[in-house]
Amino acid sequence: VQDKPVDGLSDVKVTGVLSGVREKDEVFLTLTAHTDKWATTVGQHDVIISSWKLTGLHASNYAVREPIYSLKVNITNKVIKDESSESYVTSSTGFDGNITVSFGEVYDSVNRTNFITSLIGQKAIVQSISIKENGLDTVLSEKVKYYVKIPDAYLGAQNLEVKGLGALSNQSIQFTQEGDFITFYADTSGEILFYVDDFPYWIIIVVSVVLILIIGAILVFILLPKKKRKVTITSDMRKAHEWVRRAEEFENKAEMDKQIRDREKRRRWKM
Repeated sequence: VQDKPVDGLSDVKVTGVLSGVREKDEVFLTLTAHTDKWATTVGQHDVIISSWKLTGLHASNYAVREPIYSLKVNITNKVIKDESSESYVTSSTGFDGNITVSFGEVYDSVNRTNFITSLIGQKAIVQSISIKENGLDTVLSEKVKYYVKIPDAYLGAQNLEVKGLGALSNQSIQFTQEGDFITFYADTSGEILFYVDDFPYWIIIVVSVVLILIIGAILVFILLPKKKRKVTITSDMRKAHEWVRRAEEFENKAEMDKQIRDREKRRRWKM
């Protein structure tokens, strides 16, 4: 019996060995089989042989009895998804039902970013990949394809770099971007580093403009003559000034009237 990855079908590939065939005769046995109760789910299932026949040049010289068998088939997962993320792994031959995978961000000295590094466009993040069998870390019998979701903050980055850390650092791995995922082939757990160095050139423009404005302001302050300060006169100040002016005029007029009366008195006295 040939185990198979889940495909939604109950068909099973089985082979058998003939006995009692002459050495030079050309006779072949063809078997058709399916899972018990037409099961298609992941797991181990009994196998039912539904038909058998002989083929070949000398097949007509032989008859085959009903086969005696006790067979089981393992239907395996082609894809294992992480329950807490969009990342997953795939295998062309399938995974046993006791294989699990998980992805998650880890704190590492490599991904220590701060305000300054973020300002100049540098940032990094480390994600762990853990593949287990029956809850224990394991190394798979063959390399499978990993699909690691690119963090949202790194999607569309012009200079995205990815490299393996831990157990994945010692392997010859080619990382490829497929849509929103980084894909690669490996057979073990490990860590991968997402790194971006997208320097924001608009900062140079902003700093240049600010410097030009500052230098221009200094030159204007140094080269242009100082202007007289303008005094702002309020309406209350105008009224007070007007009252003072009228008082002065009234006082001057009173003084002039007094002088005229005095001259008039002296003139009459002389007469």
